[in-house]
Amino acid sequence: MPDDETIQAVMYGPLVLAGRFEAVGKDMLYGEYGPKDNAQTKVPDIVADPDKPTAWVEPDPKQAAPRFHAVGQSQPLTMVPLYQLIQERYAVYWKVNKKSL
Repeated sequence: MPDDETIQAVMYGPLVLAGRFEAVGKDMLYGEYGPKDNAQTKVPDIVADPDKPTAWVEPDPKQAAPRFHAVGQSQPLTMVPLYQLIQERYAVYWKVNKKSL
């Protein structure tokens, strides 16, 4: 992001990658508009070496389709092209913190 370089998105060629979270239930799809109490999910911060900005994302060798996973993070994270996500929670922008040595 131009005003905060710690906020980053990941691309695979022309494809924007999104971090996949849990599926969204019918109550969230067809409920009332606006935020719901206790429905917020915190997107995990990423820890990475600023000299190697893509080192925290690796292709998943077990998958034929473009699928990636985060490396060295506090919780597992699967990343897929944004267009593949339907009725799931996801994140595209990540707060990337400097890895402590």
